[in-house]
Amino acid sequence: MNRREGPSKTKVTVLGGQDGRTTVRLPLPSWIAAWYAIALVITVAAYFCSVYVWHDMPGIAIVFALVFAVIPLPAFAMTVRRIDADTSGLTLHYLLRGPKRIAVNDVGATDANGDYELTFDGEAPRWTALTLRSRAEAEWVAYELRQGLAQRR
Repeated sequence: MNRREGPSKTKVTVLGGQDGRTTVRLPLPSWIAAWYAIALVITVAAYFCSVYVWHDMPGIAIVFALVFAVIPLPAFAMTVRRIDADTSGLTLHYLLRGPKRIAVNDVGATDANGDYELTFDGEAPRWTALTLRSRAEAEWVAYELRQGLAQRR
């Protein structure tokens, strides 16, 4: 199988096995650490306000912590961490839910409002967050997945 070199600043890893399977490992979205850092700061501020301003109401801080922890869960459920391409199609492995098997013939890359995402048979998969950092990275991942799918033809 022909392998192309990926873009220089990519965090995506492409692995090819002897069995013809291609595995693409995707990084966590970059906003997760910032989200939880901001949520922690707001929760600490809510705690101090609840103790010193509203006097002995630390439940407010607990509510803030729970709300800020739960808000990104739908995005996590749609985030793909790994894609396996083999003779029977693609398997998308999500961050919070089980794998999803899809039969596709073609993998492409498209611009989605400044982000780049993969398309399967010309369409972006529904309820799936699969964005990449640059056009070069998206086209490279699409190429590698097409190579994995080509093993079945």
